[in-house]
Amino acid sequence: SNDDQTLRLCVRSGICIYHDSMQNFIVLKPQWLTSALAKLLKSRQFIEKKWQLTKEEIISTIEKNDDSDTYQYEPGEGYDLLTLMQRLEICVNVEQYGYYIFPCFLSYAINGKNAEEILDVGDWYVLEVRYNCLTPDIFPKLQAKVWTQQWNILKGEENEDYEPDKSKIIIVENEKKIMIYKKRNSIILALEKNIKEKHLTIDEKYALKAIREKLREINKIYNLESDSEIDDENRKVQEYVMLRGRKNDSHMKKVKFLYSKENL
Repeated sequence: SNDDQTLRLCVRSGICIYHDSMQNFIVLKPQWLTSALAKLLKSRQFIEKKWQLTKEEIISTIEKNDDSDTYQYEPGEGYDLLTLMQRLEICVNVEQYGYYIFPCFLSYAINGKNAEEILDVGDWYVLEVRYNCLTPDIFPKLQAKVWTQQWNILKGEENEDYEPDKSKIIIVENEKKIMIYKKRNSIILALEKNIKEKHLTIDEKYALKAIREKLREINKIYNLESDSEIDDENRKVQEYVMLRGRKNDSHMKKVKFLYSKENL
């Protein structure tokens, strides 16, 4: 309709902010949102905690006005902005930990090992979801969905290698580590595996299926996947199975074929 075309033109021109997830809520002053994000990014709490804040910290930071602020917020606007940031998936409410995270503002791994280095230690069952072109917002959306599940997420208190960053997140399910990370045009789901077990256990299959389904939900939004299982040459997403770790171990090579035939 003409109204929809006018709205899209206003959004592209930067006159207003709108997204389908905003549920008929249109921001007529983009600076109202951008100034709030700027205040959060410059706040002492955000600098110290990097990517996690409580609800009270977010609201109080936004509504604390200084004369130098480009936009002054009234009481109650902090809650409205927090609700909007959730709808836009800028932040995610992690109820089991009592705070909100900002996946897009996670730092890059600097001191700890990267995902590839972690995979070279121990044994890992790896499911690679390879894209023709992986857009930059898909992995943060997957991280957000993982954080909101009742999974035990390793946060690096005891080992900085497990600190979440822009490219990886590690969870523990049934005492097994599952690392999710991105690599070029791929998203990798890697399960730490006891190589003596020739097949995945039911619990391991369930854990990987749950994460893979979250990723499929995101891919559907971008028309990268559908519910159809038809495998044709035009698919935008392909799956590959491999084993990592103990590269020179003869037993690893013997069971590789068994894992390649594993049915998730």
